[in-house]
Amino acid sequence: MESDKNGKQPEKKPKLTRDGLKKALRLYSYVLPYKWHFIIGMILLSAGSLIFLGIMKIPGEILNIISGEASLGLTLGRLFFFLVILLVI
Repeated sequence: MESDKNGKQPEKKPKLTRDGLKKALRLYSYVLPYKWHFIIGMILLSAGSLIFLGIMKIPGEILNIISGEASLGLTLGRLFFFLVILLVI
């Protein structure tokens, strides 16, 4: 086998086998009684991540408006309004 720059052997990737798949599916059998809690939790996690991304995007766009390089075509007042709405959520 060839070694990389550091002289280490590349790691072998584990192969997907039927037994491995059965073990992975067995894990979901423990989650099955809490299926709706799990689904709602994943939806809330996704929503929280999107809100966080929005909170980080809006101040950057506010600075772009101030410097005259706005890309979204929104006014400063409207962006502050969106920021307040995201912070309230």
